[in-house]
This record gives sequence, C-alpha cells and structure tokens, in this order.
Amino acid sequence: ATTRTTPAATGWGRPPEADGAPVPLEELDARAKQVLVDTDDAVRTSEEELGFATAQFGEEAAEPFTEAVARAKDELTRSFRLRQQLDDAFPEDDATRRRMLEEIISRCTAADEGLDTVAADFDRLRALERNAPEALASVETAFRTLTGRVSGAEAEVAGIRERYGEGAAAPVAGDVEQAEDRLAFAASALDRARPAVEA
Repeated sequence: ATTRTTPAATGWGRPPEADGAPVPLEELDARAKQVLVDTDDAVRTSEEELGFATAQFGEEAAEPFTEAVARAKDELTRSFRLRQQLDDAFPEDDATRRRMLEEIISRCTAADEGLDTVAADFDRLRALERNAPEALASVETAFRTLTGRVSGAEAEVAGIRERYGEGAAAPVAGDVEQAEDRLAFAASALDRARPAVEA
C-alpha cells in the first residue's frame, strides 16, 4: 500500500461542478485551499520516498519516480502562484476568480494523479527489496539443483563416449557445454547479487 495521503483520497479530486450546479465561490475557494495543502503534503512525502528510492536502488531505477515528482512539483508551484494572485491586493472579478480556483484544483489533481501513477511501481520496488533475501535463497536452491543435473548429464555423456565412441556422444555434447556456460553466467550473477542483498 502507498504511504502517501493524497488529495483524491479526501474527495477533492472530483470536478468542482460534477453535480451540474455551479459550486458557490466560497466553497470553491475552500476546496482550492484544502487541495493545495493536501497536494503539498503528498509532494513532500513523495520527495522523501524518492530520496530513499534513489539511495537504495540507484538513479536509473528511480528515474520514473524522479520525473513524476518533478511534474507534480511544477503543477504545485503553478497552483501556489495562482493562489498568491488571488490573495494579493488586486481582487479579481468573480468569473476570473472562479476560473483561477478551478485551475488550482485541476492542477493539484493532475499532480496527485501523476504521483499515483508511479506509486504502485514504487511499492513493488520496495517489496522486491524486502523479499530479496527469500528470492535469492530460492534462486540459489534452484542453481544447486541444476548444477547437480548438469553434472549427471556430463557423466552420462562420458559413459556414451566410452561405450559407443565420440561420434555417438557428439549430438548431445554441445547441449551439455551450453548448459555449463549458462550455469557459469548464473553463478556470476549470484556472486554479484549476494553483496547487494546482504548490504
């Protein structure tokens, strides 16, 4: 589950006039203020999570989250600027004020949706880290099993050579060599994975 508290979760994400009738300006203003606070909290939390993701998994793995947070921050910054214009010493007419408030809500909703888009992927990445020791142990068990099978196959091929000659073993000798190459690659990958999981 995601750890962020998002504007959509509190009901601010629906269109301001989803029920047909225009929302009173005071209510729209209250919504815009609340969605700004909620989105600001969501962006701050996501930035913290992004820092952990970058430290744990590297910049390349965290790139989708980096981009999503950057887009959300841009929408949030634009929304705050609109709020500042609304609160300055030069009041807007009601129509302009309504349009600006609706834009704040729309931009904050877009920011939140962008963060939610990558939240599930982020959670899967963190779950992978939590489950890495068990996954590594499972792979190592499978590796040992396959190593035993390849050793058995080598013995069988050697027996065929001894009994029937090199020509009889030739069709399958290449398969055993290929299996050995793949096991060597797997062993190298496991050697690289162990320190990362144990760190």
